[in-house]
Amino acid sequence: MPTIACNMIKAGSSLTSIAKSLGISRQSVHRIKAELGL
Repeated sequence: MPTIACNMIKAGSSLTSIAKSLGISRQSVHRIKAELGL
């Protein structure tokens, strides 16, 4: 299962990088995830 873990890490890092580029704080990202049920 290491490939799945790596893909999840890559997706998470890309999501945070996109959020940073958009000027969204990490707390906002967690709040959005919570609202989406993620």
